[in-house]
Amino acid sequence: FTIFARSLIKFEDLNQIPASAQIVSANLFLYGLTSPSTHLPMGDSYYPGSPYSETNTVLVQRVTSSWSENSVSWNNQPSATSFNQSPIPPSTGKYNYDVNVDVSKLVSIMIQNPSSNYGFRLRLETEKVFRSMGFYSSEYSDASKHPKLVVVYK
Repeated sequence: FTIFARSLIKFEDLNQIPASAQIVSANLFLYGLTSPSTHLPMGDSYYPGSPYSETNTVLVQRVTSSWSENSVSWNNQPSATSFNQSPIPPSTGKYNYDVNVDVSKLVSIMIQNPSSNYGFRLRLETEKVFRSMGFYSSEYSDASKHPKLVVVYK
């Protein structure tokens, strides 16, 4: 049996940006795990010297249906679209792989249609055994490692 994982992130504060705003930039900052975790004991699967030769590109996609953090599961996960998705390049280290992803096109859609802000989904481009990339979540004790979205608009 094979285990795959996908992550969901939603930033509620986007509703404070006027729907008429022009998005200059929107960047999603994710902070790589610094050591083995329960969910990712081997760290990222692709890095110089890794025993795995296949890349672990992750896609940031716009979620298109509602979900609840306390009840979402693989079997009831929300839908998402690949339209304007943003790739996270393959990891370059087993740990500490921090990324800054341009999600401007995704955020523009969420701002123009506030009722469609269901957040982002992170999924491996090719979901295959032994591929992984791990980041800290908003539940991590060190708030400086929480996912962060920086939006510049006019």
